[in-house]
Amino acid sequence: MEDKFYIDIDAYFNGIEEFNNLNSQEYNEILKLGKTLADKVVRTISLGYISVIQEERPKIEKMPVPDEYKGKIFDKHGNKIEIVTKENAEDEMYTSKGEKIAKFSDGKIITVEQEKKLRKEKILEVKDPNEINKHACFKVILPSYLPEGYKFDRAEFSKDDKGNVSDKFVDLHFANGKTGKTIFMQQRLACGEMEYVSGAQKIEKVKINGADAVISNDKAIDWEYNKVLYGLSSRRNISNDELIKIGESIK
Repeated sequence: MEDKFYIDIDAYFNGIEEFNNLNSQEYNEILKLGKTLADKVVRTISLGYISVIQEERPKIEKMPVPDEYKGKIFDKHGNKIEIVTKENAEDEMYTSKGEKIAKFSDGKIITVEQEKKLRKEKILEVKDPNEINKHACFKVILPSYLPEGYKFDRAEFSKDDKGNVSDKFVDLHFANGKTGKTIFMQQRLACGEMEYVSGAQKIEKVKINGADAVISNDKAIDWEYNKVLYGLSSRRNISNDELIKIGESIK
Protein backbone atom coordinates (compact mmCIF):
# COMPACT_ATOMS: atom_id res chain seq x y z
CA MET A 1 0.00 0.00 0.00
CA GLU A 2 2.81 2.34 0.91
CA ASP A 3 4.55 1.67 -2.40
CA LYS A 4 1.39 2.50 -4.34
CA PHE A 5 0.93 5.76 -2.45
CA TYR A 6 4.30 7.07 -3.57
CA ILE A 7 3.71 5.77 -7.10
CA ASP A 8 0.41 7.70 -7.19
CA ILE A 9 1.96 10.93 -5.94
CA ASP A 10 4.76 10.61 -8.50
CA ALA A 11 2.28 9.70 -11.23
CA TYR A 12 0.24 12.83 -10.61
CA PHE A 13 3.22 15.09 -11.14
CA ASN A 14 4.10 13.29 -14.35
CA GLY A 15 0.65 13.26 -15.88
CA ILE A 16 -0.47 9.70 -15.23
CA GLU A 17 -3.95 9.44 -13.84
CA GLU A 18 -5.74 6.14 -13.37
CA PHE A 19 -9.48 5.90 -12.90
CA ASN A 20 -10.32 2.34 -11.92
CA ASN A 21 -13.24 0.79 -10.12
CA LEU A 22 -11.01 -1.02 -7.63
CA ASN A 23 -9.99 0.38 -4.26
CA SER A 24 -11.99 3.51 -5.14
CA GLN A 25 -12.78 4.32 -1.52
CA GLU A 26 -9.21 3.69 -0.48
CA TYR A 27 -7.46 5.85 -3.05
CA ASN A 28 -10.14 8.40 -3.88
CA GLU A 29 -8.55 11.06 -1.69
CA ILE A 30 -4.88 10.14 -1.87
CA LEU A 31 -4.37 12.66 -4.63
CA LYS A 32 -6.71 15.30 -3.28
CA LEU A 33 -3.69 17.53 -3.73
CA GLY A 34 -5.25 19.08 -6.82
CA LYS A 35 -5.79 16.19 -9.25
CA THR A 36 -7.91 17.18 -12.29
CA LEU A 37 -8.86 15.85 -15.69
CA ALA A 38 -6.89 17.00 -18.68
CA ASP A 39 -8.03 20.03 -20.64
CA LYS A 40 -7.77 18.15 -23.91
CA VAL A 41 -7.87 14.50 -24.93
CA VAL A 42 -5.39 13.91 -27.75
CA ARG A 43 -6.20 10.26 -28.46
CA THR A 44 -7.40 7.05 -26.85
CA ILE A 45 -5.92 3.59 -27.27
CA SER A 46 -8.18 0.65 -26.43
CA LEU A 47 -6.67 -2.61 -25.22
CA GLY A 48 -9.81 -4.64 -24.71
CA TYR A 49 -10.85 -3.94 -21.12
CA ILE A 50 -8.15 -1.26 -20.75
CA SER A 51 -8.34 2.23 -22.22
CA VAL A 52 -5.34 4.57 -22.19
CA ILE A 53 -5.99 8.27 -22.84
CA GLN A 54 -3.30 10.65 -24.04
CA GLU A 55 -3.99 14.00 -22.39
CA GLU A 56 -2.77 17.51 -22.93
CA ARG A 57 -2.55 19.46 -19.69
CA PRO A 58 -0.54 22.28 -18.19
CA LYS A 59 2.69 21.07 -16.63
CA ILE A 60 2.30 21.08 -12.86
CA GLU A 61 5.39 22.02 -10.87
CA LYS A 62 3.81 22.51 -7.45
CA MET A 63 0.52 22.64 -5.58
CA PRO A 64 -0.57 23.67 -2.08
CA VAL A 65 -1.31 21.12 0.61
CA PRO A 66 -5.13 21.01 1.08
CA ASP A 67 -6.58 22.62 4.19
CA GLU A 68 -7.30 19.37 6.02
CA TYR A 69 -3.61 18.42 5.89
CA LYS A 70 -2.03 21.83 6.51
CA GLY A 71 0.45 21.82 9.39
CA LYS A 72 0.31 18.04 9.58
CA ILE A 73 2.79 16.93 6.91
CA PHE A 74 6.57 17.13 7.38
CA ASP A 75 9.70 16.02 5.54
CA LYS A 76 12.35 13.70 7.00
CA HIS A 77 14.16 16.68 8.53
CA GLY A 78 11.07 17.83 10.43
CA ASN A 79 10.33 20.75 8.13
CA LYS A 80 6.65 21.50 7.56
CA ILE A 81 5.47 20.82 4.00
CA GLU A 82 3.12 23.57 2.82
CA ILE A 83 3.71 23.23 -0.92
CA VAL A 84 4.03 19.85 -2.62
CA THR A 85 6.56 19.96 -5.44
CA LYS A 86 7.83 17.40 -7.88
CA GLU A 87 11.00 17.18 -5.82
CA ASN A 88 9.57 16.72 -2.33
CA ALA A 89 6.86 14.38 -3.66
CA GLU A 90 9.68 11.94 -4.38
CA ASP A 91 10.61 11.88 -0.68
CA GLU A 92 8.85 10.21 2.21
CA MET A 93 6.42 12.27 4.29
CA TYR A 94 6.00 12.27 8.07
CA THR A 95 3.65 13.44 10.82
CA SER A 96 4.59 16.02 13.47
CA LYS A 97 5.62 13.09 15.69
CA GLY A 98 8.02 11.76 13.08
CA GLU A 99 5.76 8.89 12.06
CA LYS A 100 6.10 7.84 8.43
CA ILE A 101 2.95 8.47 6.38
CA ALA A 102 1.54 5.59 4.36
CA LYS A 103 -1.49 7.29 2.80
CA PHE A 104 -4.25 9.89 3.05
CA SER A 105 -7.84 8.64 3.41
CA ASP A 106 -11.12 10.50 4.03
CA GLY A 107 -9.27 13.60 5.18
CA LYS A 108 -7.15 11.62 7.62
CA ILE A 109 -3.46 10.78 7.67
CA ILE A 110 -2.71 7.08 8.01
CA THR A 111 0.78 6.25 9.30
CA VAL A 112 2.75 3.17 8.34
CA GLU A 113 2.10 1.59 11.74
CA GLN A 114 -1.63 2.27 11.50
CA GLU A 115 -1.61 0.87 7.99
CA LYS A 116 -0.01 -2.35 9.19
CA LYS A 117 -2.92 -2.88 11.58
CA LEU A 118 -5.48 -2.05 8.91
CA ARG A 119 -3.77 -4.41 6.48
CA LYS A 120 -4.49 -7.37 8.73
CA GLU A 121 -8.19 -6.62 8.40
CA LYS A 122 -8.38 -5.51 4.75
CA ILE A 123 -5.44 -7.19 3.04
CA LEU A 124 -4.42 -10.80 2.67
CA GLU A 125 -0.64 -10.78 2.26
CA VAL A 126 1.01 -13.74 0.56
CA LYS A 127 4.79 -14.05 0.80
CA ASP A 128 5.13 -17.50 -0.77
CA PRO A 129 4.72 -17.19 -4.57
CA ASN A 130 3.54 -20.80 -4.71
CA GLU A 131 0.48 -19.88 -2.62
CA ILE A 132 -0.76 -16.98 -4.77
CA ASN A 133 -2.99 -18.94 -7.13
CA LYS A 134 -4.88 -20.51 -4.24
CA HIS A 135 -6.60 -17.16 -3.76
CA ALA A 136 -7.20 -16.07 -7.38
CA CYS A 137 -9.96 -17.10 -9.79
CA PHE A 138 -7.55 -16.69 -12.72
CA LYS A 139 -4.00 -17.87 -13.27
CA VAL A 140 -1.52 -15.40 -11.79
CA ILE A 141 1.86 -15.66 -13.52
CA LEU A 142 4.92 -14.00 -12.05
CA PRO A 143 7.54 -12.62 -14.45
CA SER A 144 10.42 -15.01 -15.02
CA TYR A 145 12.65 -12.00 -15.65
CA LEU A 146 13.33 -9.10 -13.28
CA PRO A 147 16.08 -6.45 -13.52
CA GLU A 148 19.22 -7.17 -11.52
CA GLY A 149 18.69 -6.93 -7.78
CA TYR A 150 14.90 -7.18 -7.87
CA LYS A 151 13.03 -10.07 -6.25
CA PHE A 152 9.42 -10.94 -5.54
CA ASP A 153 8.44 -9.39 -2.21
CA ARG A 154 4.75 -10.07 -1.68
CA ALA A 155 1.29 -10.42 -3.20
CA GLU A 156 -1.74 -8.64 -1.76
CA PHE A 157 -5.42 -9.53 -2.09
CA SER A 158 -8.13 -7.15 -0.87
CA LYS A 159 -10.84 -8.19 1.58
CA ASP A 160 -14.37 -6.85 1.84
CA ASP A 161 -16.05 -5.75 5.09
CA LYS A 162 -16.94 -9.35 5.87
CA GLY A 163 -13.38 -10.57 5.42
CA ASN A 164 -14.00 -12.27 2.08
CA VAL A 165 -11.01 -12.17 -0.25
CA SER A 166 -11.48 -10.63 -3.70
CA ASP A 167 -10.17 -13.22 -6.14
CA LYS A 168 -10.43 -11.14 -9.34
CA PHE A 169 -7.31 -9.01 -8.88
CA VAL A 170 -3.99 -9.06 -7.06
CA ASP A 171 -1.27 -6.51 -6.33
CA LEU A 172 2.28 -7.79 -6.76
CA HIS A 173 5.33 -6.09 -5.26
CA PHE A 174 8.95 -6.60 -6.29
CA ALA A 175 11.80 -4.99 -4.36
CA ASN A 176 15.49 -4.30 -4.73
CA GLY A 177 17.05 -5.04 -1.35
CA LYS A 178 20.13 -2.91 -1.99
CA THR A 179 18.54 0.25 -3.39
CA GLY A 180 15.13 0.07 -1.72
CA LYS A 181 13.46 0.70 -5.08
CA THR A 182 10.30 -1.16 -5.98
CA ILE A 183 8.28 -2.34 -8.96
CA PHE A 184 4.50 -2.58 -8.66
CA MET A 185 2.28 -4.83 -10.77
CA GLN A 186 -1.43 -5.46 -10.73
CA GLN A 187 -3.05 -8.42 -12.46
CA ARG A 188 -6.82 -8.64 -12.99
CA LEU A 189 -9.27 -11.02 -14.55
CA ALA A 190 -10.21 -9.59 -17.96
CA CYS A 191 -13.91 -8.82 -17.56
CA GLY A 192 -16.26 -5.84 -17.48
CA GLU A 193 -16.11 -5.57 -13.70
CA MET A 194 -12.34 -5.16 -13.76
CA GLU A 195 -11.99 -2.79 -16.74
CA TYR A 196 -10.17 0.49 -16.16
CA VAL A 197 -9.04 3.73 -17.78
CA SER A 198 -5.65 5.40 -17.34
CA GLY A 199 -4.35 8.70 -18.66
CA ALA A 200 -0.91 10.11 -19.46
CA GLN A 201 0.65 12.99 -21.34
CA LYS A 202 2.92 10.67 -23.30
CA ILE A 203 1.86 7.24 -24.53
CA GLU A 204 3.52 4.78 -26.87
CA LYS A 205 1.97 1.68 -28.41
CA VAL A 206 4.19 -1.41 -28.29
CA LYS A 207 3.82 -5.18 -28.44
CA ILE A 208 4.18 -7.75 -25.67
CA ASN A 209 4.12 -11.36 -26.81
CA GLY A 210 2.14 -10.29 -29.86
CA ALA A 211 -0.47 -8.37 -27.85
CA ASP A 212 -0.95 -4.60 -28.02
CA ALA A 213 0.43 -2.70 -25.03
CA VAL A 214 0.86 0.95 -24.07
CA ILE A 215 3.78 2.57 -22.25
CA SER A 216 2.75 5.69 -20.31
CA ASN A 217 5.23 8.48 -19.55
CA ASP A 218 8.18 6.07 -19.76
CA LYS A 219 7.33 4.50 -16.42
CA ALA A 220 4.24 2.31 -16.69
CA ILE A 221 2.91 -0.26 -19.12
CA ASP A 222 -0.55 -1.83 -19.54
CA TRP A 223 -1.68 -4.74 -21.66
CA GLU A 224 -4.19 -7.59 -21.90
CA TYR A 225 -2.99 -11.12 -22.55
CA ASN A 226 -4.70 -14.52 -22.27
CA LYS A 227 -7.77 -13.07 -20.49
CA VAL A 228 -5.71 -11.23 -17.88
CA LEU A 229 -5.16 -7.46 -17.51
CA TYR A 230 -1.63 -6.40 -16.59
CA GLY A 231 -0.44 -3.06 -15.20
CA LEU A 232 3.23 -2.51 -14.37
CA SER A 233 4.69 0.63 -12.74
CA SER A 234 8.33 1.47 -12.07
CA ARG A 235 8.59 5.20 -11.15
CA ARG A 236 11.30 5.32 -13.83
CA ASN A 237 13.48 2.94 -11.84
CA ILE A 238 13.96 0.94 -15.03
CA SER A 239 13.99 1.60 -18.78
CA ASN A 240 11.17 1.01 -21.26
CA ASP A 241 13.11 -1.93 -22.69
CA GLU A 242 13.22 -3.48 -19.23
CA LEU A 243 9.48 -2.90 -18.76
CA ILE A 244 8.81 -4.74 -22.01
CA LYS A 245 11.24 -7.50 -21.09
CA ILE A 246 9.47 -8.06 -17.77
CA GLY A 247 6.12 -8.18 -19.56
CA GLU A 248 7.33 -10.62 -22.20
CA SER A 249 8.58 -12.99 -19.49
CA ILE A 250 4.98 -13.49 -18.32
CA LYS A 251 3.62 -16.33 -20.42
